[in-house]
Amino acid sequence: MQADITIHINKNGWGNAPDVIRLIDLGLPSGTLWANANLGFKGSFSDLGKRYSWGTLYNQEDDYFNNEDPSSPGNTAKMFRCQDEGYCDGICLKKEFDAAHREWGGKWRTPSIWQHKELCAFCDIEHYVGPNHLGWKFTSWKNGNILYIPMSRFNSDENGKFILLDDTEAYWTRTYALKEMAWAFDKECNYSMCKTALPIRPVWMPDLK
Repeated sequence: MQADITIHINKNGWGNAPDVIRLIDLGLPSGTLWANANLGFKGSFSDLGKRYSWGTLYNQEDDYFNNEDPSSPGNTAKMFRCQDEGYCDGICLKKEFDAAHREWGGKWRTPSIWQHKELCAFCDIEHYVGPNHLGWKFTSWKNGNILYIPMSRFNSDENGKFILLDDTEAYWTRTYALKEMAWAFDKECNYSMCKTALPIRPVWMPDLK
């Protein structure tokens, strides 16, 4: 197992992401490149990483719910209508309130709901089981490259009984849905309470200014 990752300037020029991070090119029309691991992962690419409430910049690892509601009048400054960004058409987090951009810098963002829909539209999707984790496998129709998104990690005891170590119901997008709700995804998209703590799989957006 890999050692814990120290965050510093990425030697490949990809912001502040750990050097072991790679950009997965799935041949998507938008040019979006997906990271090969979650934000805040430790030791293994199958690690689910840190958890965040939507629109917060700090880890919610020990607190599943946070009292901050990004849809409240005092927090609407966190959002903007982002059709001019070229990757979505809706209300999204500004990059300064996006945990993926805050931690990894560069052109990293939390994906929008449209970037996830594009991922699903141009990939075959299969359930997969790894040595100690399970999740979804996205195989590009364009170039055959593969993106793995873990949903749970497990271990087994001396009797072969599985022990759940960690799991998640979904991942955040940066796209707002309606009062106190934002879009989240696994292989599909659905609403989730903004206060829910979920992991993030960052995307690299080459044209982000």
